[in-house]
Amino acid sequence: MKKNLNLLLVIAAILTIFGCGSDESSNEEMTITPVNSAPNSFSLLTVSNEAVNVALKPTLTWNASIDLDNDPVTYDLILDNNPSPNTVIASNLIETEFTLSDPLEFPQIFYWKVIAKDNNGNSTESGIFSFTTIDLFSQTTDVVTGLSNPAGLVFDGNDLYVAEVGANKVSKINVQATNPDATDVLTGLFTFRLAISGNELYISQPQANLISKTDITATTPTVTPVVSGTNGASGLAFDVNDLYVTAPDANEINKLDISIANPTLENVTILDCCVRPDELLLNGNDLYIALRTANKIIKLDISTTPPTSIDVATGLSNPAGLALDGNTLYIAEYNGNKISKIDITSTTTTVTDVITGLSGPRGLALNGNQLFIAEYNGNKISKIYVQ
Repeated sequence: MKKNLNLLLVIAAILTIFGCGSDESSNEEMTITPVNSAPNSFSLLTVSNEAVNVALKPTLTWNASIDLDNDPVTYDLILDNNPSPNTVIASNLIETEFTLSDPLEFPQIFYWKVIAKDNNGNSTESGIFSFTTIDLFSQTTDVVTGLSNPAGLVFDGNDLYVAEVGANKVSKINVQATNPDATDVLTGLFTFRLAISGNELYISQPQANLISKTDITATTPTVTPVVSGTNGASGLAFDVNDLYVTAPDANEINKLDISIANPTLENVTILDCCVRPDELLLNGNDLYIALRTANKIIKLDISTTPPTSIDVATGLSNPAGLALDGNTLYIAEYNGNKISKIDITSTTTTVTDVITGLSGPRGLALNGNQLFIAEYNGNKISKIYVQ
């Protein structure tokens, strides 16, 4: 009897132990852990989907994403040329907009999206928008307006010197400034074309039959006459110390040696009557000359004596300005109100329009991949991008 009782007590103890364990297990299974939710879905706003002619530094905006757990939400901005973009250009943004500080390429299609994140590792992606950046190869941008008949242009670094014929002065523009403006360098003198040698800016003064110069590093620049009796000197081009000069009133090309104290004009060639040589551009031994009334560009090989004239481009409309980028010669056609171009290496010259609808383009100057244009009748400097 005592043995049976002990057995019953052991069995009861075992049942009690397992019964308690079962209750504890059941209690643990009943515990509920809250689930943290990802930020709510949201929409992109601007730049709108499939927009065109978008600025190169656009501001991108989107709706705020609401987090139901009241977790703080930040945003990653993704943008590149892939239809499924994966390049993070800005991360952990608090605001719902972002303006690009570096310009995008053009003209190109870009795709963008935004990822909203909370501080628990949850995230929600927006849809994907696309846009196309503006084509700066096909339109002009105003650089400075309100000038007075700008003609000659020349660069010294990022400073663009401008001959303002209507105001009898030379001004300069820092083209890298956020808001470029023109500041006076020289006033009270006839001006037309410009050229730079070292620190000295040379100025053709056809109304005074002079070529003058000034030291552009001087605190207060002053004008020094270089040579007189120039027969309406216009275009200027340097070959080391030799300054080539057009003489429209005599239909001549002359040169002078600026390294000597009192330089005199030496004739290089006499052109046909009444062709009015204007702008000059030197490329190696080839001197390109814009003949305004003959409506063409010719070139001379200055290494030969006498130099022989070769037609480069004909059928133009009062060519007045020249600029060379590699093998591409850009031509400002004053009466045509346009910029055209030719390939100087081509055996068959084809003149191609680059930009039309200008207002009396009279001078050109290159700075990197930007072509600056003096719009004489428009009283401004504009620019286009060139390839």
